[in-house]
Amino acid sequence: MKVKKQIYLCLFLLLLPFVTGCNSDPEYYTLNSPDDQMKLTTSADSLVLERVDADKQVVTFTWNEATDRGADTKLSYYFRLYQADNKSNQSELIKIEPGAHSISWTAREINDLLTSWNVGVGNVTTVVGEVLAEVTASKKYLKPEISKVQFKVSGYDSSDIMYIMANVAGQSRAISMESTDQEGVYHWKGQLDPCEYWFTTNKDNGYPAYLKGTDGNAIVYSKDGTGEHFSTDKQAVFDIVVDLNQMTVTTTIIPIYHLYMVTAVGGQETVTALTDLEMGSNVFHWSGTLNAGTEIRFSRDKNTTWPAYIPGSDAGSLVESQSGSMLKITKTASYEITANVADMKLICLDVYTLPYGGLWGIGDALVKAGWNLSQAYTNCGFKQADLKNHPEIWSLATDFQVSGESTFKILTNPNQYASEIVSANPSSLNPCNIWLDAAVRANGIGDNKFKPGVTGRWTVKLDLHSMKITMVQ
Repeated sequence: MKVKKQIYLCLFLLLLPFVTGCNSDPEYYTLNSPDDQMKLTTSADSLVLERVDADKQVVTFTWNEATDRGADTKLSYYFRLYQADNKSNQSELIKIEPGAHSISWTAREINDLLTSWNVGVGNVTTVVGEVLAEVTASKKYLKPEISKVQFKVSGYDSSDIMYIMANVAGQSRAISMESTDQEGVYHWKGQLDPCEYWFTTNKDNGYPAYLKGTDGNAIVYSKDGTGEHFSTDKQAVFDIVVDLNQMTVTTTIIPIYHLYMVTAVGGQETVTALTDLEMGSNVFHWSGTLNAGTEIRFSRDKNTTWPAYIPGSDAGSLVESQSGSMLKITKTASYEITANVADMKLICLDVYTLPYGGLWGIGDALVKAGWNLSQAYTNCGFKQADLKNHPEIWSLATDFQVSGESTFKILTNPNQYASEIVSANPSSLNPCNIWLDAAVRANGIGDNKFKPGVTGRWTVKLDLHSMKITMVQ
């Protein structure tokens, strides 16, 4: 039996080659890449990217048809960029549309790659463009055909920053512009003295620069800063919008006005500058003490005090005149003066003299103060909210609550309770939506705290001319 098994085994081994020979031939894999027939080329061997060209196509890669890989095969093209000395720094693999044999890149796209690869601004690096022709339909695996080309490139600072460079008497200063919601658009409003100015993303060098174009509304790019600057020969408020997308600049010039108060006492005249409430508004304010018998007029020129603005025939009006009757002060007091030359109106009111230059609300009716002096000083200070129309009114917008006494009063000294403004009438303590008489407690008035008995956000208004108080929502 053992001998028979050995005979069968020998026969099987003899027949094995003939059995396997009846099957179809196995598939063999071609692993060699074909020669480069695509011959990839670049439109630029060297690139210096500039921000002004961010959305422009700055380089185009072109190639020929890849090698025909035989019947029943199909080619798909892919493209990528990578850093020559660090291949791990590479772009995404981009699939090329059927029939296309080129691809273009914008300055922004390449610059974004350099930034992601941590290539310093202005540093030159070598980048490889690579196109791959992949066989996507074949019974056999065929290695893709590859073609490469190198080019050198340096990038720009892509941070969203723009500066105005103003040169006054050879000294330059950089003024930061604000970026807007629209990329590449910047805004600034402020005062410029007589100067030359231009725009740049580099405040240290002042270039590359955006300079004056063919007219005052166009800007041109200058790599080294050479070209014509913008200029102004007078002091003014400038409202400037720079649009790098359209290469335009829109400039609105608002004149800066000056006004001086000329006070005459006993034949002696003094000139004092008023404060412009807003640059270019032509509305001016002053506060201080004036003595009875003082006469006032207003002049544009501190050296030539006529012609001047003096009271008109209508109450609260101004007229410009070469001469005439000035405003006469009848009592010594603190005054609030607003001269509105734009509307030719004048406000001149005597007011209660604030011993510490301010007012502060305190009391358990005030959510943010309570009866705490420190919190009252920090959280509940009054302000002159409308110097243009009511310089005599101080106001406080804050939250009120019904708690404890639900009362409050107004401090004229932030450090103590000795001097307070309270109600002048103990039977009228609720100033909500009504003007109540107010008085200073230190002058003999009792501790008549205001008692609104309300919750919510209210605005307290105190008129220091009429000494009245109200609360409004």
